[in-house]
Amino acid sequence: MLAEIAAVRGQLELAAHIYVDMAQRTQDARLARRATELSLASGQAELTGKAAKLWAALEPKATNSLQALALAMSGEMSKLEEIEPPLRRMLESETTPTEVFLLQLPGLLVRYPDKAAALAMVERLTQPYLNMPEAYFVRSVMALSAGDLTKAERTSQKALDLRPDWEAAARVKAQSVPKARQTQAMEELGRFGKRYPQSIGAREDYARWLAAEGRKNEATEAYDRLRADFPNNDDVIFGAVVAMVQAGESDKAEPLLRRLIDHNYREVDQLRLQLGLILETSRPAEAVSVYRSVQPGTQYITARARAAQILISQGKTEEARAVLAEASAKSPDNAVELTLAQASLLRQNKQTVAALELLDKYLVSKPDEHEVLYQAAMLAEELKRYDVMEQRLRHLMAVRPDQSSAFNALGYSFADRNIRLEEADKLLTQAIKLSPDEAAIVDSMGWLRFRQNRLDAAAELLRKAYKLQADPEIAAHLGEVLWKQGRQDEAREVWQQARKSSPDNAALIEVMGRLLK
Repeated sequence: MLAEIAAVRGQLELAAHIYVDMAQRTQDARLARRATELSLASGQAELTGKAAKLWAALEPKATNSLQALALAMSGEMSKLEEIEPPLRRMLESETTPTEVFLLQLPGLLVRYPDKAAALAMVERLTQPYLNMPEAYFVRSVMALSAGDLTKAERTSQKALDLRPDWEAAARVKAQSVPKARQTQAMEELGRFGKRYPQSIGAREDYARWLAAEGRKNEATEAYDRLRADFPNNDDVIFGAVVAMVQAGESDKAEPLLRRLIDHNYREVDQLRLQLGLILETSRPAEAVSVYRSVQPGTQYITARARAAQILISQGKTEEARAVLAEASAKSPDNAVELTLAQASLLRQNKQTVAALELLDKYLVSKPDEHEVLYQAAMLAEELKRYDVMEQRLRHLMAVRPDQSSAFNALGYSFADRNIRLEEADKLLTQAIKLSPDEAAIVDSMGWLRFRQNRLDAAAELLRKAYKLQADPEIAAHLGEVLWKQGRQDEAREVWQQARKSSPDNAALIEVMGRLLK
């Protein structure tokens, strides 16, 4: 009674759960069948499969098509030949129009892993109905799913031959062509949209393709026409915003973004973030307000960090910190990221001591937080508080012995200061063992070999590091080793090449100023 009351009230999933439980307790096939009916109606694939399997176990000789339909939808039946006969009977039934049930077939079979076998079955089932465009359309969808693009294109065209204005078939055909003919296919889809202007999906596909191809003006024009034809369609408005942003027409996108935000369209915080980006240059105060309206979620940290960055650039350091502190209180799950963001802003504002104090305060309550430990160590090194740096890194090694960053940082610090080189060797050997192909670690070991006056080994390691990552600091190290080997021309070439992409790098400037006197 409880289950039926739930069903009457539209709580189909609850009703199905109750029936499944009762069927399991009583082993009554009638209850299992009712559970299958309700779970199928609820659209819950996992629950449908559970109910249908129970029904099949309790009534294995049942010929009812509903059982096969439920199993098909849930993807639980591995033998398609067991589903095909009841599906054929349902196609032949007069209770549901054949064309309606044809269009349901792809959805029923979407969970089957063997797409080619499912396509073959659908071809058999649709054979008597090839006078209907739906039969060809279903074949094209299944062929596309199976990766048979040639068949998908051919059958979607046959559907269009029988029903020239069918938008869904035109879109499937455009998706089916190989890359070599994609331009031709999309231009054809564009012409289809002009012939049948109510085909909003086809027109959107074409406009998105224009934008992706870099044809920004044409994409904007296509979206302008769509907006004129469908002024109240937010999906069209969103597509137009994307095209305008890509085309650099942010001034045109702004009012549309505001409209979508007012309508609470889809991922509204993503829209707020985009609006903030548009406002940053011309109206930074308004951008901060928009960023602060983003709610805790996937965009929250980015929005708060950008708001704080704007405030920092305006000299409003305390307000920037308040923005991030407020965020930490609202979103404790993101406390680590927000604390690190605060420290980064303080450091950028040349408040390195305050940044380290902030991280140390965080470590009082959470002493094992590895990201905070690492950043605190790096700040301490910057302040030349090497004892604090070593303490934090030693703790990090104990907490995360499988991560190479702490071993590398401490080993490199010793090597760079030319102290405790034997200990540095052990630390960097462990770091390389953990991350053998990380450029920064290979560079550290190369620099250690330089300090040990093992120049050939140093050059070999630094060449490897530079090949892994063309970093200007690695170039500075490699050039210095080459210089000491007497290969000054090669050293100059390495430095000059690195300065083309990193003209302001401090390490390059220092070594070139010191050696190229």
